[in-house]
Amino acid sequence: MAKVKDYDRNVFINCAFDANFLNIFRAIVYVVHDCGFIIRCALETGNKDGVRIDKIIKIIEQCRYGIHDLSCLEITKESPLPRFNMPYELGIFMGCKHYGDAHHKKKDFLVLDSQPHRYKRVISDLAGYDFPSHNNDPMAAIASVRDWFSESTSKVLPGAVYYQERYRNFMNVFPDLCASMKADINTLNFRDYYALVSVWIQTQNGQILQDEIN
Repeated sequence: MAKVKDYDRNVFINCAFDANFLNIFRAIVYVVHDCGFIIRCALETGNKDGVRIDKIIKIIEQCRYGIHDLSCLEITKESPLPRFNMPYELGIFMGCKHYGDAHHKKKDFLVLDSQPHRYKRVISDLAGYDFPSHNNDPMAAIASVRDWFSESTSKVLPGAVYYQERYRNFMNVFPDLCASMKADINTLNFRDYYALVSVWIQTQNGQILQDEIN
């Protein structure tokens, strides 16, 4: 497949899309966008565009970067079997990196988990990697994503504290932003959330530029 527009800025997000993981997911979406990259995930087109796995494969083809959170692998009363979607999609991403065209060889990925090194117990083939954990703390997830971008790309980025503070500020006004849209903060869909993040970041960056000029 030919290299697509924005390939080098596209970031595939692979994680659980449920209420228990919502705080981490929203934090990751925020920091990826604030670092100047473009979020891509299975939720971007809702339930249209055919079979879900075909849609995911297409998105992976269009992304140089991938963030794969394996936090939701544990067995619970509500889910007596492990959830294999996340490691499955990680495997597709790694396969594309190794067997794809030349530009796919440059793919890079981050694996996150809620506990240190837990992923090595459930996916032993990843034992040679040393990925960070966030302990289900959105601020820790933001720091991990920012640090990975800093190491994996040519972008010069502010420190993690900068993005954590901006995310806190965003979350402080997030309920009011949802209310202005007459939207439920707990069920706001991905596209609407992403739009709110984008507009807020543009507004903040515009204000920073104006302050520098003054």
